[in-house]
Amino acid sequence: MARQTIGYSPGQLQRLFAEYNAAYFGGIIPPYGVEYGSRRMTSRAGICYPGLQIIRLSPVLLGGDRRRVRDTLLHEMTHAWLAALRRPWGHTDEFKAKLLELRDLGAHSPVGNKELVYHCYRRAPRRRPYFLFRCRRCGARAISAVKRRYSCGRCQPQRFDPRFQMVFAGLVNRNGAPYQRR
Repeated sequence: MARQTIGYSPGQLQRLFAEYNAAYFGGIIPPYGVEYGSRRMTSRAGICYPGLQIIRLSPVLLGGDRRRVRDTLLHEMTHAWLAALRRPWGHTDEFKAKLLELRDLGAHSPVGNKELVYHCYRRAPRRRPYFLFRCRRCGARAISAVKRRYSCGRCQPQRFDPRFQMVFAGLVNRNGAPYQRR
């Protein structure tokens, strides 16, 4: 299956990498492959693998926002730059100083200081339904993320007992309000 192209095509990403490497990093970074990761890449906007010389960008978190793609690419290139200089390439003071330099040059345009270092773009939280169960005998309620058989803890507190099995009463949100599909 082909990788998703959001904002920039793979060829455009490679050209951006070469352009930024020459303009902001003095051409020090060796050639890296720049690509979009899978749709499962949802916890970070980008990741740099200096050993493999690959930069992956999240199609989910970056969406079609070209500025975010550009800023995240510069962020990951800063990791690659430090690795090329054989320095610690985490979020060190030198890393942060380079990002501030990029911001002052107008290359990197973060919204805030946290985004400057961690490029914390968030997707909308997934609203999934929870299952509401009621006891036929005493009316007790239970909410669970998993739909399975439950018995009432008030009527039989020790272990599952099919005589006190709770019945499915509908879908609810995490807080117990009726679930509304978007």
